Order: sequence, then C-alpha cells, then structure tokens
Amino acid sequence: DVMLFNTVRKLADHIDSSNNTDEFSKKLQMMSEDAKCKINIEEKLHGISSSDNTDILVIGSPEQKCLTVINELMKNEAHIVFLTESTQDNVFSAMNSLQLDNNTGTIKVINGDITKSDFGLTHEIYEELAGSIKVVYDFGLDLNLIASYEALREKNICGTENVIRFCCDVCSKRLVYISSIAVLKVTSCDKLAVCTENTSVTSDMIQKYSNKDYIYSAYAADNLVQDAHNHGIDAVIIRSPRIMGETVTGKFNNQDIIWLLIRYLIQKKLSPEIYIMQEFISPADVLAKQIIGIAQLHDTRTFIYNLKGVESKASDILDWVNSKFDGLCHITMEEWKNLVKNDSSYEDHIVTPMLGHLSIIPGEDIDTSAVSDELTLDILHSNNICTYEGHTLNEILDTTYKYLKNIGFFEEREK
Repeated sequence: DVMLFNTVRKLADHIDSSNNTDEFSKKLQMMSEDAKCKINIEEKLHGISSSDNTDILVIGSPEQKCLTVINELMKNEAHIVFLTESTQDNVFSAMNSLQLDNNTGTIKVINGDITKSDFGLTHEIYEELAGSIKVVYDFGLDLNLIASYEALREKNICGTENVIRFCCDVCSKRLVYISSIAVLKVTSCDKLAVCTENTSVTSDMIQKYSNKDYIYSAYAADNLVQDAHNHGIDAVIIRSPRIMGETVTGKFNNQDIIWLLIRYLIQKKLSPEIYIMQEFISPADVLAKQIIGIAQLHDTRTFIYNLKGVESKASDILDWVNSKFDGLCHITMEEWKNLVKNDSSYEDHIVTPMLGHLSIIPGEDIDTSAVSDELTLDILHSNNICTYEGHTLNEILDTTYKYLKNIGFFEEREK
C-alpha cells in the first residue's frame, strides 16, 4: 500500500508539473504574440508630420505618479489634455488632496478609455485631438498585482496598441511610455546576470511564476512599444520605480498597497516573513522631474531608461517597521495564512488577496537578474537632471510616514 501510494503521488506530481509547464509555454507564446505591434506604422506615418501645436496629452488615472508629472508640466506653462476614465471632479479632488496645482486654464480633462476604438470619443473629437497633440505621456500600464494575464491584457496590450495608433493618426507624435522597472523582474539570474537598458530579453531568459502575471503583462507591453519604435514611432520607454512621498513634505497617496500593508501589520501587531522580490523606490517629485527631463531628450545612446530609485527588499522595509513599532510578533508566511484562514479578525479586503503574491511557490525561483541603471544615470548627470542619489530608504519611509501620520492614516478604523 505504501509503495502504491508513493507511486500514485509521484504520478500526480508529474502530471501537475506537466500541466504547469504547458500553461507556462502557452503564456510565453501569448506574450510573444502580444509584443508584436499589429499596426502598419510605416504606412500610417507616410506623408504626415508632427503637429505645429505644443499641446501635451497625458493618459492615466488620477494617481500620484501621473498627477505629479502633470503638476511639473504645468510649471512650464504647458497646455495639457488629461485623458482618463475618471471624472474632472475626481481629478481635481485628487490634485487638491496632494496639494498640487489644478489650474483649469492649463489642464483640460477628457473622459476616455484607451481600450476602446478612438478612445471611446466621437470620431470628430478624436480626430481633433489627434491633430493638436505634440507629445503623449502614457501612464496607462495596469500593474494589478493579483490579476491574471488575461485580465490585464485589455489595458496593457490592446490599450497600448491604441495609444501607438493615436501617435501616428493625423500627425506624428512623440510617445513617452511609462513602463515599470518590474519588467526586468521577469528574467532569471541563472540565464542573465544583469539587465541593462539595452539588454534584449529573450524567451529562454524568462522564469516561471505562478502568481505574478502582472510582471509578464508589463514585459509584453514594454516590448510592444519597443517594436513600435523599431517600426518608426518616436518612442521613449521609461521604466519607473515605485513612488513614495515627496522629498520635503512627504505628501503621498494613502491607498498605496505598501502602506496599507504596513498599517495592517501595525494594527495586527504582526511581523511576517514576506518573500517578495526587490522593490525600487523613489520620491514622487524626484521621479516626476526625471520623467519630464528624459522626455525632452533627443539623440542619446538609448530610447529605454531604467529609473531604479533606491533598491531595497521586503526585509529592509520590515526592518524599518520593526524599528518604529514595538511588540510586533514575528511569524512565518504559513502562520500568517493560517491566522487569516482560521480567524476572521485577521482578514482584510485589500491585504488578504495579496497573500498569494507575497508567497514563494515551491520550486519557483525568486532570484531575478540584477538591474543596471548606469547608462541612465550617466545621461541624467550629463543633462543636469536630478537623480535619487543622496536619498536612503529609511529617509524616504520616515518622511512618508510623518505625512501619513499627520493626516490620520494610521488612526483609520479597519474596514
């Protein structure tokens, strides 16, 4: 009986492994297809030139990274059209909460959806918009940590391709695509020691994850824009880090998942072992200046930029939490999962779904390629664009914490 049991278990493990391998192969094939631009860019760009106007289109949601860039652009007296699925009231409310300028004379909010044909606008309005824009800042990348590849595909692939199409409709436009440094987490350090700005990541370098489809989706979207650039689109890809509060004020979005997680741990007095990969962090105002500075550069040695910010690990953030708050109980990830499973008071509608993402799947590697930003830093220095250098993780966390504490973030009752 014991021999039979072991044989059956080995067979079951083999079948499970084969199924996982098949699913991963399908995902690799899907990513490869999604990374190829389906638009005949050369034909669309033939015979058209850039707009005589200097208007800027910003695409995204009213979140801090996007709004801080808008705020910096308005300081340069730029006229901005903000295409968003949100409402004008929500946009201005979000800007007010972050104490950002919302001069209605220099920013126009248009309700639209990049996943739809003509962004969901009437054809007349779309054509008028397409003829008046010089530069497009696309913040549309969806990095939902727990969504499936299929769920992310509409926004990250179909939506990005619609933005590329817009950049060669009526007149040619520069595309400033705000990618994520998470794109480079897709690679295995066993296959590629270091990812530079100009590293070509091939399918054999991609490692298998069962719980991080957002990385695959970001990688495919990043490569889609690269393909469009190779076919003639004037594109700049900026792989950005996670943002934290501004350098002086600490102003920050109080719905950030890292801080929601920190608040949860403080409330529950827990200090779990969290096995997420590296985090790259930058103050919001530093990142905004870098994005705009890079967007205005031409004829550099790359069209892809790695903005790493301060490199850290989950353990570094937890060390900071433990240094600030006494009495937190050290537990393993499995113990945390069991608490949530057996005691409803440990459930949380935001944090609990994250448990899978924060875990290591047996047999899957978390050692990703090192990320190099040497070329990007050299270009930033030579063009007098600010860098993250001089900032530390603890300083950024301290400044952000002070702001969030002052607005009562840690006093909010559990939902």
